[in-house]
Parts: sequence; structure tokens; C-alpha cells
Amino acid sequence: MSRSRDDGNKGEFEKLMGTDVTRAQNRDLKRPPPAPRATRVAQREANPPPRFDVEEWGEHIEGVARGIDRRILARIKRGELPAEVRIDLHGLDVESAHPYVIREIDAAHQLGKRCVALIHGRGLHSGGDAVLKRAVVDWVQEAPLARRVMVFVSAPPSDGGTGALYVYLRKRRTARG
Repeated sequence: MSRSRDDGNKGEFEKLMGTDVTRAQNRDLKRPPPAPRATRVAQREANPPPRFDVEEWGEHIEGVARGIDRRILARIKRGELPAEVRIDLHGLDVESAHPYVIREIDAAHQLGKRCVALIHGRGLHSGGDAVLKRAVVDWVQEAPLARRVMVFVSAPPSDGGTGALYVYLRKRRTARG
């Protein structure tokens, strides 16, 4: 009859710990229950979304969440981190684009994508300012998107230039099981 590894060490363990002590089984160890939804919401409110250091010159814009290494921005600008997903907002107004952007960035994040191109246009045909462009820049810095965003920068000319914004997302947290 073969002995399990635990049975072979039981004598040594008991000698070291005394005869009144027994080894805990893994099944006896339980994780604490998840925090109730109200607690998670309170924690989220206590931790405001990250702030961004934003620079603009001409039509070019870039922003880095505070505490994030600026080398990520440099890598995006050099083309080392190309867009994995493109979200085209042409033909949408601000009111319809906002929920669409949130939904699409959330979907990209859930799929583990890191770099998203938001194609907003330059506003040249809207008869005024680039309203959608300004709104997109604001949205990535506000809840709920700000918690997912590390860096944003005007796209390279080959991918829309100042008519598009590259948004680099944080890694997706996975549940440990």
C-alpha cells in the first residue's frame, strides 16, 4: 500500500508541533466573501479617477495619467504600440458618440486589447470647432473611462493624425481562482 506525501511527513510534523496539532487541509481554507456592492461603490468614490498631465500644441494633444511612466507615450509615438482596435465616430454627434465610446472601449478592455484608435475627425466639416474631438479628450479623462486609460495621444499621420486619438488602456484585471 502506498502512502501519500502528507502521511509520510505526519510523524515529523507532529514531533515538531506536538501531538495536539493537526495539519489543516486546503479545503478548510476559505477566501473571505467579496465586498458588498455598496462597499465597492463607496471605495470607488473614495478613490477618484486618475488625473492626467495634458499637453496641447496646435491640433496635437497628449495626456498621461499621473504616476504612469512617460516612456509608454514615447513608445506609442514611435509606432511601437500600434492600435489593435479602431472606433470610428464619423457621422455621430456628441450625444450618441459618448455611450458608444464607453461601450466600445469597455469591450476592447474586456478582450485584453491595450491600444485603441478613436477616430473622431478634425471637425473641418462641422462648420465650427472640433466639438467631438474636444469631447473625446474629455471623456477619456473622466469616469468611467479614466480608470482604464493610462495614456492618450493624437494618432500618427498614417492613422488619422490629429483627427484620431490613440488611447492606451491598463491591463485587464482577471479574477484569481
